[in-house]
Amino acid sequence: MKCFVIVLILLCGQSLAQQTTFSYGQGEEGQHLLGYDFGATDTTETSQQHQVVLRFSGPLGTRISQIHGNVYPSWTFVERPSALQHEFYFSVGNNNATFMWADMYVFGFPPNP
Repeated sequence: MKCFVIVLILLCGQSLAQQTTFSYGQGEEGQHLLGYDFGATDTTETSQQHQVVLRFSGPLGTRISQIHGNVYPSWTFVERPSALQHEFYFSVGNNNATFMWADMYVFGFPPNP
């Protein structure tokens, strides 16, 4: 039983080591969590190209200050817009993977009433 626990801990550690974290923008005092998105691909038996697209859209007047996310495993290509407005999308992919997932957390300020 002890061996099983050690193997499980090592596998979890290896999984986290292959995860890539990204962040765009800068945190500001008083910002709120505006939303999040999560995406994953189906598992394939052989390594193939996988792509995940994450999106956030807030009402006009929303100001995004920071995007934070995680990708597993790491990416080989990425596409994102350059401006942080009230909408944001993030496309990430890997050309040699059997599975891929990504999540994104959007922080900023809601529109003034």
